[in-house]
Amino acid sequence: MKITFYGSALCPRCHCAHKILLEIAHGNRKIEIAEIDVVAHPLLAWSDGIRIFPALKIGDAILSGIFLSRKKVETFIKDHAVME
Repeated sequence: MKITFYGSALCPRCHCAHKILLEIAHGNRKIEIAEIDVVAHPLLAWSDGIRIFPALKIGDAILSGIFLSRKKVETFIKDHAVME
């Protein structure tokens, strides 16, 4: 399953969300994380439907918000997981 993480190294909220995502993915070989820096690639993020960051995308589903809690991230992954 591919999860795309949209964030910025300059954003403390993104740092927290990224850390949570890495902790959840640790040890799970089925999760592949792609990272998009929204500051370096704003048009790519916009064309992918990202309007606020941090954000996660699995397929066409997007989770974004001011603060992404561990529970929100876990629920999003569980609800949208497509295990291969």
